[in-house]
Amino acid sequence: MLLRLGALLAGVVLVGVSIGVGVLTGNERRADLDRRLRGENHQQAEAVRVSFARAREIMLLTAQNPVFAAFYREPGDLQTKVEGDSRTLDNAVRAMGFLATLFPESVGEISFVDSSGSENARLVRGQRSQPDQLSQTEADESYFDPTFALGPGEVYQSAVQPSAAGNSFVVSNSTVVPGLPPGSQAVIRFELSTAMFGRVRPVLDLRYLIIDANTLSIVSDTRPTPANTAAAQRDSAIATAVTAAAEPDGILTVAGQRLSYTLVPSSPANANDWYVVSAAPAPDTGLLADFDFRTLILLVAAGALLGFAVASFRAYQRRLEFAAVTDPLTQLPNRNMLADRVEQALLARRRTNDDVAVLVLDLDRFKEVNDTLGHHCGDELLQQVGPRIRAELRESDTVARLGGDEFAVLLPSVNGISAAMEVAGRILEGVRQPFTVGALALEVEASVGIALAPYHGESFEQLLQHADAAMYVAKESSLGATLYDKAFDTHNPRRLSMLAELRRAIDKDELELYYQPKAMLPTEELRGVEALLRWNHPARGTVMPNDFIPFAEHTALIQPLTDWVIEHAAADVRRWLDGGREIAVSVNVSARSLLDNRLCETIREVLEVHGIPSRLLVVEITETAIMTDPNKARDVLVALNAMGIEVSIDDFGTGYSSLAYLKTLPVHELKIDRSFVMNMCAHPDDAVIVRSVIDLGRNLGLRVIAEGVEDADTCRHLVEAGCQMAQGYLWSKPIPAAALDEWFANRAVGVSS
Repeated sequence: MLLRLGALLAGVVLVGVSIGVGVLTGNERRADLDRRLRGENHQQAEAVRVSFARAREIMLLTAQNPVFAAFYREPGDLQTKVEGDSRTLDNAVRAMGFLATLFPESVGEISFVDSSGSENARLVRGQRSQPDQLSQTEADESYFDPTFALGPGEVYQSAVQPSAAGNSFVVSNSTVVPGLPPGSQAVIRFELSTAMFGRVRPVLDLRYLIIDANTLSIVSDTRPTPANTAAAQRDSAIATAVTAAAEPDGILTVAGQRLSYTLVPSSPANANDWYVVSAAPAPDTGLLADFDFRTLILLVAAGALLGFAVASFRAYQRRLEFAAVTDPLTQLPNRNMLADRVEQALLARRRTNDDVAVLVLDLDRFKEVNDTLGHHCGDELLQQVGPRIRAELRESDTVARLGGDEFAVLLPSVNGISAAMEVAGRILEGVRQPFTVGALALEVEASVGIALAPYHGESFEQLLQHADAAMYVAKESSLGATLYDKAFDTHNPRRLSMLAELRRAIDKDELELYYQPKAMLPTEELRGVEALLRWNHPARGTVMPNDFIPFAEHTALIQPLTDWVIEHAAADVRRWLDGGREIAVSVNVSARSLLDNRLCETIREVLEVHGIPSRLLVVEITETAIMTDPNKARDVLVALNAMGIEVSIDDFGTGYSSLAYLKTLPVHELKIDRSFVMNMCAHPDDAVIVRSVIDLGRNLGLRVIAEGVEDADTCRHLVEAGCQMAQGYLWSKPIPAAALDEWFANRAVGVSS
């Protein structure tokens, strides 16, 4: 008996707990649905506002196109221009047609109407109407008077109305064209389908509707219901209940649907009262009447609720991502979308082994456009850059805006470095073509950095960072397009530390010039010296140029460093002249310095300040420095030659110079690289190269000097080959200026070095 009573009591308690849990769970489910509906509805309402705002902005930008004003300024009366062959009207029609491209399959009719109510031009679904089809009674239309009342700079959005086809709804957007000649007024108008305002990615079973409060019509529906009587009655009940609600924002249950609604009210610029509605099936509360069935529902609902929460979160994340992948100014993909597409391309590369390229493009001197013409012109220029780049790419490629005046391009499948460089060249050429901004034609230059997977990284961040580093090198060196090299990495801690210390070294006079004598052959008479830079680091001791010059060459620091060398070399030449010795000094100039417009002026000023003849300063450059930009290099070398400065090509034989360039350049000397000279006695191939360079120099009328001469046997072979000059340890290692004075003295009395 007691056992039965205990079991009964336990059963009653269990029933009570089950009922309580069921009720609480049902309430929580309804509350959760309401929260979700309200959140989704507010987002949808904001999407509608944003869609209308975007239509307004695009309408205003289109109206500002000077082609409309040009139509009225063109000689002749309006009727003749409309019915005749008017170039300016053709331009206006093309400008109107651009609206359709911004709203694919959503624009119905576009009109250009003057203040008399006559259509000057009309496009219907992209087709231009004939003059006899144009309306002369637009002044009777509902948009006409309110648009002129608002005036320029405002857009009037008319009440919703059925489309011409009768199976959808449209809203007329119209604005007064600014900047027309005195006495002329006109509007631009286009009809936009309300269907586009519902284009938000659906979440689970939610349904989004837009209801016209004036007509109770459902003008946009993300999930059209079947055309049957029950569905029509349900939708009619929904529209009636929502528009009759006392509050502009709330929750309702109508015809088995749980609704969250928000009123988007009308304004002087918008004739519509909209209700944006999010709908889902209402929870079935009748399940609480049956204990056994309710218990089963509770168990199933627990798992369903968890699944719903996970799915809802994922859907919410997708919506956030969707809203965050487009640049608002240019309508190009932004960094987030670019990152996703790069990672997808890298995943595909594992199957195909194709190279993936990321290009970063930055406009040169864009700040001057903003400062001179204003930020609105800068924005207009940026909006034109994306399509210009897009024209040079394949359909599968992506162009994105990273921010400011920086853009990026993804080539998800590219045939190696040369193909990527070719694309970069086409992009640069396309960007160089003039842009029309307002009434101005602007010429713009750009710099492009290139990084390829797998060579320069296997992730989006690596490729973007390396392409960005290459872009800055291209910009600083005026190279146009540059492929990434690990030496460009500005985030290399050693590089950053070295550059910071080198800046201080220039100011604190920690640098020093060493000199290596150059001897005439076969007399071994001193002919000149080569200046070689050393850094007397307070902690590291003497730092050789190979340890810091490559870093400096990729930054603006190479310019003050080159100026320092030229200045101190000229000062030493002056000191030697004052001591009775006339010694020519060779200084090394990098590719970046060679292409610097300041180089010639710097040398001219230094020669004048120290009062030394130009024949005592020799500029040494490498083959690769010339080939960086052969045309500009030729201009600089011609200018140096006109000043009386001799030019020597250093490390000849190791670069990629063209003899076609070499024979046309004002060059006086070839220096054979030490890698050939030092081994010429032991390696016949090196000896052949040395003799070939000597013969080449002689045939071109150039002096030839051999570097790296360390023994008498090598010197003898050079003399036999006809080499005119040499330098190396056979005569002296590079030594400081003070030690060079002593070396001169020892040579004068016959003491061996």
